[in-house]
Amino acid sequence: MMKNLPVIVFPHSSLPEESIKRVLSFFGPLTIFRPWFLDRPPSALEGGDLGLIRVLRPPPDLKPKRDFKALLSAYKGWMRAGPDKSIIAFLKARRGRTDREDTTWEIRGALRQRGETAKPSEEDDTLKWHLILHLAQEIEDERRDADRMLKALKEKGSPLKGAVEEGEYQGLFADLPQFDADQTLDVSLLLQVYEAWFSLFEGHLRGHDLLVTPDRHVMNHVTDLWQEYGDLDRGTLDREVAFRFPDLSHLRLEELLEIRGRLDKKTGELKQTILDLRKDPAGQLARLDALSSEVENESPWDLSSGSLKLLLRYFAPYSVTKRGGKERILKHLFGKAMILVETEEAHHERNAIKD
Repeated sequence: MMKNLPVIVFPHSSLPEESIKRVLSFFGPLTIFRPWFLDRPPSALEGGDLGLIRVLRPPPDLKPKRDFKALLSAYKGWMRAGPDKSIIAFLKARRGRTDREDTTWEIRGALRQRGETAKPSEEDDTLKWHLILHLAQEIEDERRDADRMLKALKEKGSPLKGAVEEGEYQGLFADLPQFDADQTLDVSLLLQVYEAWFSLFEGHLRGHDLLVTPDRHVMNHVTDLWQEYGDLDRGTLDREVAFRFPDLSHLRLEELLEIRGRLDKKTGELKQTILDLRKDPAGQLARLDALSSEVENESPWDLSSGSLKLLLRYFAPYSVTKRGGKERILKHLFGKAMILVETEEAHHERNAIKD
């Protein structure tokens, strides 16, 4: 029987199928937290008897009561037309609306009349969190679409091909870097995304959950926050473990699961060690380091389309010594582990850019 290693996607509300299958190459089942009204076409990977992927919404009492899609559309228009793009300012303006439909200039007029002193209501908090996650996902989607288009153009080649000497013109888009769709959100928006994600879904979380992300930017940012705001001088555990594993995302789901099942004799102990991190973090991390090397050496690399770079970091509870709002985010991570899942090719490319 296949050994399960449940993980929760953080902080994304959706992942493309290829990214999901990379995660499922080693982990699973997979849970995605998705805000209300963020709909996606049915995926062949979701649902079904296998129960590999489940999508959870916030509790019903955190479901926006207004016409959220109209509100989201109004906010996008306000962002394009107004100099103040703050979600909080927008919601304050909406509280001063009349019964007639607000235009952009009416929203801005209401904002000027009301000023910045009104205290946000609980409903405004819920709307703010949903708006943030919807907009963050839209940014990721648009960036991925642009990345796919650029890749297709590169593969197609230059329209001048054949009209000039070979090697003289390498293609209009050949030297352009990929957009890197997993690194789309700036630091200020990331903090808002974390707060919105934990605020809406904390009822679904347990103290020892495993969080997974395909985004190195998220992993690095959370790690930096952890090291900046934590009291690490008091001996707090601060360690990460990295290892390679075959990328099985090119396979059909049934084939992927069949290979995962066959690998359980090699990976079962490693997965159990990850599950037991909370019992003895220092001892289990040392054991994980040794086991991961064994699994890496014995993996069936001939069956993979490449290799995945898995980076696990455990967030041990500690005393948060600084203030400023960020400690509220960090406390949600106490006792949890986060795993970065990226292709080794992407890992090397990002390190090359960094160097």
